[in-house]
Amino acid sequence: MRTDGSLQRTENNAKPACIIGIVTEKYENSCLLEITDNVHSPLNLNDLVVVNTNISNCPNFEVGDSLKIEFDGTMTKSNPPQIFNTLIIEKIDNNN
Repeated sequence: MRTDGSLQRTENNAKPACIIGIVTEKYENSCLLEITDNVHSPLNLNDLVVVNTNISNCPNFEVGDSLKIEFDGTMTKSNPPQIFNTLIIEKIDNNN
């Protein structure tokens, strides 16, 4: 599926990386996020990233929803980057 050369570690330690973003496109097993908060990640605000959503306990979400994504800290060097090793997806309620 991918080679080691296509991945880069975003964190030097073993902690998962975390991003928050708005779903701009939804696919069968992934989505495209626009980053709104790069909690623990080298990504910048407004960057786009493809996120694997084919994990257990993935919440139902639609385009326009905000998601918090925790992943193992690796992503492809492609444009846009892709996160395959998603650990947790949490839907964020914007109606506070």
